[in-house]
Amino acid sequence: MTGTLLSSEFGTREGVLVGVVVVLILAIAVLAWAETAISRMTRARAAAMVDQEHAKADRLLHLASAPESFVNALLLLILMLQLTEATLVGILAAQLFGPVGLVVATVVNIAVVFVVAEAAPKSLALEEPDRSALRAAPLVELVAHFPPLRWLSTLLIGVTNVVLPGKGRRAGPYLSDEEIVHFATQALEDEVIDEDERDMIESVLELGDTLVREVMVPRPEMVTVAADVPLEEAVDLALRRGVSRLPVHRGDVDEIDEVLNLKDAVRRVREGRGDEPVGEATSTAMVVPELISASRALRQMQDLRTHLALVVDERGGLAGLVTLEDLIEELVGEIVDETDRTQQLCQLRDDGSVLVRGSLSIDDANEHLEDLLAGHPADVLPEGDWESVGGLILEHLGRPAGTGNEVSAAGHRLTVHEMRGRRIMWVLVEPGAAGDEVPETSEPDAAVDAERNREDGDDA
Repeated sequence: MTGTLLSSEFGTREGVLVGVVVVLILAIAVLAWAETAISRMTRARAAAMVDQEHAKADRLLHLASAPESFVNALLLLILMLQLTEATLVGILAAQLFGPVGLVVATVVNIAVVFVVAEAAPKSLALEEPDRSALRAAPLVELVAHFPPLRWLSTLLIGVTNVVLPGKGRRAGPYLSDEEIVHFATQALEDEVIDEDERDMIESVLELGDTLVREVMVPRPEMVTVAADVPLEEAVDLALRRGVSRLPVHRGDVDEIDEVLNLKDAVRRVREGRGDEPVGEATSTAMVVPELISASRALRQMQDLRTHLALVVDERGGLAGLVTLEDLIEELVGEIVDETDRTQQLCQLRDDGSVLVRGSLSIDDANEHLEDLLAGHPADVLPEGDWESVGGLILEHLGRPAGTGNEVSAAGHRLTVHEMRGRRIMWVLVEPGAAGDEVPETSEPDAAVDAERNREDGDDA
C-alpha cells in the first residue's frame, strides 16, 4: 500500500515537471518568434505601415524607432526561461534514467527545443515579417514595460558597462553608406521603390565622396574670352559654343577671376552697346578648390546663387571650371535640353573597336566600354595617378603623345587617333589586341593639324 502511494506521488511530480517544461518551451517559442519579427522590422518600413493605416502599426513604429527600449528585457526573459527549462529537463531526466539522464537531457534540449522553440518560430516570423511584427508588437511592448524585468535588465547592463568600460551603447551613425545602398537595393527587389529612385539614393551618397576635379571642365576645354573683345563678338562665341557664361581673362588665360553672363551681354547688345568691351559687363567669379567635395561645392553655389565657379589647384593655378549643371548631373544623370549639342563620348566601330574621348574619365570610360563590349571579357582600363584616358596614355608613354602612338592596358590596345595641339582628343581602343611593343612617336597628319588649328581659334 505504501509502495503504491509513493509510486503515485512520484508520478504526480513527474507529470507536473513535464507540464511545466511544455509550457516553458511554448513560451520560449512565442518569445523567439516575437523577438525575430520585431528585430527584423526597420523604422522606415514601420512608418510606411503607419501611413497605410495598419492596426497596431503605431506600437510597431515606436518599438522599431527605439529597439533599446525592448531588446534587453526581451532577451533577458528568453534566457531566464531557457535556463529554467534546461534545469527542469535535467532533473526530470535524472529521475527517469538515473546517471544517463544528463545525456538524455542534452539530446532533448538540442534536438527538440532547438526545432520547436527556435528554428520553427523564427522561420515563421521571417516568412511573414509584416504580419508577424504587427501581431508581436503588443506582446513585446508588455514585456518591455514589465517593471521588474526592465529594472533587472538595466541593472545588469549597468554592471556590464562598469566591468567592461567602453563596451556600452554609443551614440553615432548606425548605418553606413553601403548599408543604406543595400537597403535601397532590397527595397527595389521588393518593388517598394523603382530603379530610378534606388539610383538616386546611391548618387546622393556618392556625391559626398566625389571631388570637384572629377566633374569639372578641365582648363584646356574651357571656352574663355578676352576682356577687350567687343560684347557682340563674345555673344557670337557663346552662341557658337553653346554656353551661357564665359570666363573672362585680361591677357593671361591662367589668371581669371571674372565671368560674363550671356543674358547681360545680350541685353547690352540689344541696347546698341555691342561695341563695348567685355570687361565692362563682367562680374566676380566664384572660386572653389579642386579637392573639395561636389556636395559642398553645390551648397556653396546655392548659397551664392551662382551657376559657375572657377576651380583652382593646390598651388592656386586655374584647373578648370564647374557649373551647377555639372554637379546636378551627378545626382540625376545627364541633362540635355533642346539647345545642347549632342557630343558622343564613345563610338563603337564596325570592326569592334571603340573610339573614346581622350578627356573622358577612367570610370566613365569603363562604364561605356562595358556596355559597348558586352561580349568581350570585362577587362577595364586600369586606374592610377591619371584621371582620364588621355592621361593613362601619357603616363604609359612617359613623353608627349602624337597621333598613332600605342600603349597596352588591361589587354587592350590604345592608339592615339586624333590630337589637338598637345591634347589627346580621341583614342582608339581595340579589345584583346594589345601588343608587346610601344612604337615611336609618329607625326600628326597635316589634315589633323589644320583641323586642330581651326578649332583652337574658337577659344580665343
